[in-house]
Amino acid sequence: MSQPDGGYRVVRLGVKNWNHSVEVVKNVNSTDVVFAGFVRAIQAFRYSNGNFIDVSSEYTNQYSGSWAGTFRAIVDPITGLATRIAGAGSHQNTDSNIYSLSEWGIRLFEKNSSVWTVVQEFWQKVSFTVNWISWQLTAGTNSVVTINGKQYFGGGYDETCVMPSLNANGPRLLIAKMGAAQDTKGKTLVAGQTYSEQEATPVNIYNFFEIDSMGNLKQITSPIINEETQSNFNFFDCKDINNDGFPDLVSYAFTRPGFNERVAEGGKPTIYINNKLGKLVKVDIGYLPKNTAQSELQSNMTDANGDGIIDLLLYGSTTHAGGGEIKINLLKSKIQLP
Repeated sequence: MSQPDGGYRVVRLGVKNWNHSVEVVKNVNSTDVVFAGFVRAIQAFRYSNGNFIDVSSEYTNQYSGSWAGTFRAIVDPITGLATRIAGAGSHQNTDSNIYSLSEWGIRLFEKNSSVWTVVQEFWQKVSFTVNWISWQLTAGTNSVVTINGKQYFGGGYDETCVMPSLNANGPRLLIAKMGAAQDTKGKTLVAGQTYSEQEATPVNIYNFFEIDSMGNLKQITSPIINEETQSNFNFFDCKDINNDGFPDLVSYAFTRPGFNERVAEGGKPTIYINNKLGKLVKVDIGYLPKNTAQSELQSNMTDANGDGIIDLLLYGSTTHAGGGEIKINLLKSKIQLP
C-alpha cells in the first residue's frame, strides 16, 4: 500500500494459495480486490475505513472454482463500474471417474442481489483425453483439442484482458489466451495413449470477443497479423505502448534455455502494434536490447522514467539461477510499424 512519504507498506491478506488470477472490481459503493487460485476457493477483500474486510462470500458461486485460470471484470465504459465478469470454465465428462473434460470455455456472469447468473457461454470441445506425464514427471491426464485441423494438448483459457476499441468507433474487446502444447514430433495423437510434456512445445493462441454496449460478448476472427503461437507466456498487456492513441498487444513470453525456448530473444516480449486499420501487426524486435543471462527470463513494458516513451524491463524468473537482476532499458524512441 502506498504511503504519503513515497514509500509503501505490505499488507498480507487471506490464506496461502497458488494464486494466479487477480482483479480489482469497482462497485457502486466499494472497490474490491479479488484473488482466484488453484488450491483454495476465491478470496475477496474490500478496503474500508483504513482496513480490509473479507467479502469472499460475495464472489463465491458454483462456477468460481474455474476462475483460477482467469476472470475479468467487464465495466461500464461511462461509470467505470463493474457490471459483469467473464471467467474461465470447463465441463467434466459425467461418465468418467478420472479428470476428463468435455469442453473448455469462457462464461459471462451477471450478479443480481446475491445470485450469480450465467449470461453467455463460449465453448471449445475436447476431442478426447490422454495420459500425461508433466515436466515434473507427475502422472495424470490431459485434454486434446482440435483447432483448424491441428491437435493440441490442453486448451484451457488461462489469462484475459479488456482492450479498448482497435479503431475510433469500434467496440471494446475481451482477449482470452488459450494455453496449450503441441507434440514436437508431429505424431497423430490417440485417445488413451501416454504422452510427455517433455516431448511437447508450448502453444498460446489468442481468442477475441467484441463487447457491446450492454456488456454482451460476440466471438470474432482474430485481428492479429503474423501471430506467434509457439511461445510460452503467462501474462500480456492490452495497452497503447507507442502513445498514438490506439491499443496494442504485448505478450511477455519466456526465454527458457533449459527448454530451448526463445533463447535468441533474451527475455524480450512479442509485440503487436495497432495499424489503425483494425489489425494488430507483429513487429521486429531484433533491435531491442536483450538480457544475456543464461536463465529463465521475461519482460515488462512501462514508462520507467516518465518521458512519454514506453521502456523495456528485462528480468529473471528466479534469482537463485543467476537471472534475478532487473535490467531497465530506457528506450529513445517509440516502437512503430515499418
